[in-house]
Amino acid sequence: MCVIVVFFDDLKTAQAILNEREPRHQKFLARNVINFDEGKWNEVSQSVVEKGSLEKVNYMPHIY
Repeated sequence: MCVIVVFFDDLKTAQAILNEREPRHQKFLARNVINFDEGKWNEVSQSVVEKGSLEKVNYMPHIY
């Protein structure tokens, strides 16, 4: 969630997401990113998801 706001250079929202403990509230904040451009996000979203999934597996290998 934080990647999308950093990608669009919305650092204020990124900080709010990092300060928020509830995933539901983090998602809400991410949906309101400033300067969001769906076309630009679609160009990079697949690689962001792949990288995030790989990091998750590497962080918790005992689960997978």
